[in-house]
Amino acid sequence: MQFFYTVRPGDTLYQIARRWELPVESVIAASNLTPPYTIFVRQQLSIPPGVNAYRVQPGDSVNRISQIYGVPSTVIIEANRLQPPYVIQAGQLLNIPPGVPYYVVQSGDTLFQIAG
Repeated sequence: MQFFYTVRPGDTLYQIARRWELPVESVIAASNLTPPYTIFVRQQLSIPPGVNAYRVQPGDSVNRISQIYGVPSTVIIEANRLQPPYVIQAGQLLNIPPGVPYYVVQSGDTLFQIAG
């Protein structure tokens, strides 16, 4: 299953690749980026298939991670046997079950373009 990540303010390719413990080159290739590899806020980057784990970053929450992957937070909670109040720690590795990929509609998009 293909995952997409929406670039947020302050993100860099290096940070995004590090979240999934991937080489930056893998994210560049999967997202069809060309030099100078500039990314923009709200841009959709493709995360190579087969990624099913996430290393928790400082400030993360189960809800935030569920939004990144497009899966309900309950799916992450159950897959990792988290107990209330569902506290996670920076550096913790979470299993992320396959979810439903999503796309953030951009101004000017058409259904035909999105389907392509």
